Amino acid sequence: MKDPGLSSDTFFCDTITRRALLFEGYGHASSIGKIRVTLLCPMRDFSSFNQLSLTATNLTETILYAEMRLFHGSGKTDVIDEPVSLSGGREYLPPGKTVELAFHRESFGTYGKPDGWKDIARIEITCKHEKTDISTGLIAVCIGALYGEDRLFPAGPRLTDGGLKAMLRNGAPAASPSFSEVNAEVNGMNDDTDNPYGQSCRSLLSIPPYHPYTQENADEILKGHIMGQQLPWPLPWDENPSGILEWSHFLHRHHFLREVTKAYLEIKDQRYIQFIDEVIHDWIIAHPVPVGSNGGAGPSWETLSAAWRLREWLWIRGIVWPNQFFRRETKELMLRSFWEHCCHFMDHKGHPNNWIIVESTALALAGMCLTEFTDAGKWFEEGVGRLEGEFHRQFMADGVHFELSPLYHAICLHALLEVKRVASVKHMPLPAIFETPLKRAAGYLASLCRPDFTWPSLNDSGGIAGDYCAIMRLAGELFLRDDFIWIGTKGQGGIPPAQETARFFPDAGIGVMRSGYDKDSHFLVFRAGPPGMTHIHEDVLSLDITVHGVPCLADPGITTYAPVPLTGYYRSATAHNMILIDGKGPARSQKTFQERIRSAREGFGFHHEMRYTSDLPFAFLLPGEGATRAPLIETLTGVCNDYFDGQGVRLTVTRMIAFPGRQYFIIQDTIQGSGQAAVTACWQFSPGQTEIDSRSLIIRKATSEGRGVALIPVLKNCKPDVLRSEGNADPLCGWVSLNGEDIPACHLAFSFSCLLPIALTWVLYPLPDINAPIPPHFLTSAP
Repeated sequence: MKDPGLSSDTFFCDTITRRALLFEGYGHASSIGKIRVTLLCPMRDFSSFNQLSLTATNLTETILYAEMRLFHGSGKTDVIDEPVSLSGGREYLPPGKTVELAFHRESFGTYGKPDGWKDIARIEITCKHEKTDISTGLIAVCIGALYGEDRLFPAGPRLTDGGLKAMLRNGAPAASPSFSEVNAEVNGMNDDTDNPYGQSCRSLLSIPPYHPYTQENADEILKGHIMGQQLPWPLPWDENPSGILEWSHFLHRHHFLREVTKAYLEIKDQRYIQFIDEVIHDWIIAHPVPVGSNGGAGPSWETLSAAWRLREWLWIRGIVWPNQFFRRETKELMLRSFWEHCCHFMDHKGHPNNWIIVESTALALAGMCLTEFTDAGKWFEEGVGRLEGEFHRQFMADGVHFELSPLYHAICLHALLEVKRVASVKHMPLPAIFETPLKRAAGYLASLCRPDFTWPSLNDSGGIAGDYCAIMRLAGELFLRDDFIWIGTKGQGGIPPAQETARFFPDAGIGVMRSGYDKDSHFLVFRAGPPGMTHIHEDVLSLDITVHGVPCLADPGITTYAPVPLTGYYRSATAHNMILIDGKGPARSQKTFQERIRSAREGFGFHHEMRYTSDLPFAFLLPGEGATRAPLIETLTGVCNDYFDGQGVRLTVTRMIAFPGRQYFIIQDTIQGSGQAAVTACWQFSPGQTEIDSRSLIIRKATSEGRGVALIPVLKNCKPDVLRSEGNADPLCGWVSLNGEDIPACHLAFSFSCLLPIALTWVLYPLPDINAPIPPHFLTSAP
């Protein structure tokens, strides 16, 4: 947060006790789009400092943001080959001004397990525009001196007892006997009449945390088993046993306390109360809010982590506080820290994607629930105002979040639904976006639900079997939608959605086809629009297909964002069900911000239409060909003009999908151009038995209960080379992410050396059993 300018008896600030020059300065640096400067460290031991201070002058006429990365000479792990600490890239460089940027040690997030700052090999400084900045051209910065500083900072919280008194509505001193009166609203919430985080809302505690790690039960957590690690007591907040930055972030978000809170509601064991009390008490004292920094990428006060933590604390405030064994001292600390969290959000915004929605949600919720604070109204107004603006900016007209990731769509939807829920309890008015537009966003997530109540993993959505049912149930309850409740309860309540052959989201360029909503249905998700704002995978015209209710061809997902080889592989074109030209797909992540979120209505040629079978290029594959027996069939078509051959000549790839009688899928890929080209069709299967016939090249995969599916290549006058990969390490190929683990799964690459244009046709045909015969009319043109 920024320095609030309060007196020393109400708020504790830091004191610089030592300052030493490390580098005289780099000088003038300029580049197009991004400046990156590397400083080699003659003095490698920075352990006597806990802050780095950089002088910089932004010579550009627009705002820039600075990031510092420290590359450590030691601290490798099995998966992290080069340990690195990064500041998060959110330090503000105003145009035309010289500023001194403070990079606190605790504001760095680290991959690997280095021993503090004892061995810094080099420092990398990056200056760039905001992700959403449309500015182009040269940027220039004068990079001045870099200082190492030793900073004396207090135990948390920084707001004193006297400061808390000044921030509360009635000014009652927190430590006085009247403290209980100040919090009578909270401590008297046993009837839950006005408590959106009370016992009557316990079903909402079942919404799972958004991380891929093990979710232990409460008794395991009390023994130190947290997110797959065995931790000592007190919890080692600043250690990272896995060496993965995301794990540290999730520890500081306190999601694990939710399981303990749930257990307390069921069993009323006071051990759970004591554990929650001690964890929060210990955390607050160890982590004063950073002053003069936005928290960077540091696990404790990164704005996103702080927002998630505040939302978890609201459950503890509503359910645990009334218990007599939850100490008054911890309540006082929480009140002081609540204020610091909200000031932190008022002063800083995180990255301009889902982060701001999650942070603004926390601010709005605090404004509605922490009404004893004089600034509660400002927090609510600011939080809701940001949410309204960000909804219009981040959600497309068809209701799809602009990161085009089911995970981040669900996170934003959940955040907005939580504000709507609490506002209804508190009788607070909300903008119009919380009605029909938010309902439309829920409808999109519902449309992506597979027959087995899992979701595909487009664009950094974790594993291949996402679960957002609890969010859909919340949406159903708030919007009185039985179809959402049916999905949210996994078919145990509500009414199945209307039977629709296909749903089409024209801005996102995403289409779905399904045979129904029963557990044995077939289901397809086709992605043919923009790459998305962030969390981009290099896929286009890609597919995720379920047969007999079981995922068959899968988007591979992603396990971690750590800088490890598999992260790059999961985001690559090769890992997806799509076409490659000369071994490559379009470089979608290199597009500008505007191009990454441009509506598919404008530039991607995505179509959903009924076609006469006689007009279809693959009509010979349709039984009963002819207008008298099967005149119409529904199709999805996507067009991508961003392919290039080896000589840099632009090519057009079109993928058309048909779903005859809701029984099987026909996929045709057409590559327009001229000359010789190397074309590869990649097919990534979900884990399980998968076999290919070496003569016919027909692939058979087991699905469920002895049934199967066949992928049949219907290729005229060409026979491809076929490469099978499954769990390959060099080169990486044949992996999917499932439940936080990297799982081998069959990947087949059909490669053609051919003259363009060329059309390749495939049939995905469900089988009553994996060895069932293929209908003969599909085999007439097989290679």
